[in-house]
Amino acid sequence: MTESAQERLGRQMAFLIEIDHLKGILRRTRIMGGERLENSAEHSWHIAVIALVLAEHANEPVDVAHVIK
Repeated sequence: MTESAQERLGRQMAFLIEIDHLKGILRRTRIMGGERLENSAEHSWHIAVIALVLAEHANEPVDVAHVIK
């Protein structure tokens, strides 16, 4: 049995709302410039961008979509 498009959309929206909470979780790392702590959403975004930009330099092939997930 497959889920309906409406059910899938509902689960996707719930996920997006949940990950928005990452903005409120402060890490111990300061952002560049040092005026405040980095939050978990910023950290996740940086890791995803780093994977996209630097994948070509890895010694082995990198599945960037997997890294981002």
